[in-house]
Amino acid sequence: MIENQITLETIFQNIKDTKRLPIIFVGSGITKRYTDKKYSWEELLKRCIEEYDDNPTNKYKWYRQKIKNEYGIEENDSYQMYKYLGTLIENDFNLSYYEGKIRGLSVPEEEENPLKYFIKELLQTYKIDEKMCQEIEELKKLKDKMVTVITTNYDTFLEDHIFVNHKRLIKQKMFVDSELGTLFKIHGCVSEPSSIVLTHKDYENFNKKSKVLSAKVISLFAENPVIFMGYSITDENIRNFLKDIYTCLENEEEYRAFENRLIIIEYEKGIQNPIVGSHSIYFDGVQIKLTKITLEDFTLLYKEMGKLEDIVELKEIQRLRNLVYQIVYDYNGEAKKVINLLDDEEYDGNEVALHHKLYLIIEDRCA
Repeated sequence: MIENQITLETIFQNIKDTKRLPIIFVGSGITKRYTDKKYSWEELLKRCIEEYDDNPTNKYKWYRQKIKNEYGIEENDSYQMYKYLGTLIENDFNLSYYEGKIRGLSVPEEEENPLKYFIKELLQTYKIDEKMCQEIEELKKLKDKMVTVITTNYDTFLEDHIFVNHKRLIKQKMFVDSELGTLFKIHGCVSEPSSIVLTHKDYENFNKKSKVLSAKVISLFAENPVIFMGYSITDENIRNFLKDIYTCLENEEEYRAFENRLIIIEYEKGIQNPIVGSHSIYFDGVQIKLTKITLEDFTLLYKEMGKLEDIVELKEIQRLRNLVYQIVYDYNGEAKKVINLLDDEEYDGNEVALHHKLYLIIEDRCA
């Protein structure tokens, strides 16, 4: 892909041509952009340290040095570094809380982890950045145009304001109905502090229990366009998903098709007109190419995304899908059957009914 030979318009026309709506993968950059909770991962950890140490910046550097010395973690291995940082900070924070050194925090008895409860208290309330209201309004228009939203964010901005019709599922819980209309929070949520993935142990447990999740996400990535926003693709889970898909491909045509479905949105101050180009990531001997869109103002991006073909209201499709599942899996011998409402003369109003062609259309439009 040669830079500037492709535009936002052609990117989203290509997505329309696939006849599949995109999956969107959302990172912390979106919460930072639109709310007053402007924490990167490092900034969040330092904010936690601030509760029990007078010099959080130096303490953070001390932790990093300790991890390098004791665990042999390289400075640039951010994924492993953050896991051990979370572990050390959790230990010191919780000990400090139980020693009475952290004032202003009252953890309920049923909560087992003071640090995770503090993160809940810190992130569960926020204010919208008023300067970004126009962008947020454009983003809201996409609420029914993203099949699945996957996020590593703990906060609730997405479900509160944007994807309000999506069903929120947290961590390793199965997609109860289908991936359609799902907001999947793979690293936990402040609504359930114990679900937050923060420490080395949390990540190990997550990896052990995430086989079904991995298979589901790999399937979604393999079949649908994927848009990464507010995210740098440094998380090992995401890299593994991409690598697992990539290693299953068999020829150059499949490689190109997969890479053309991957789009990353990158903010850069001062970029008035969107710049579209290619971007490569390298890990474990694998190179994966993506389309990169660089811009400062996301309004044009959201407007182009808004031109994607509308689908029926997500809640209505979910209701119909659940109805089909209820019929198909009802083994109680009740008087239910699937009928064709257009020409079934035997219908007497007592059966649950759904036109079989409608069900096929739902599957085709939303797979």
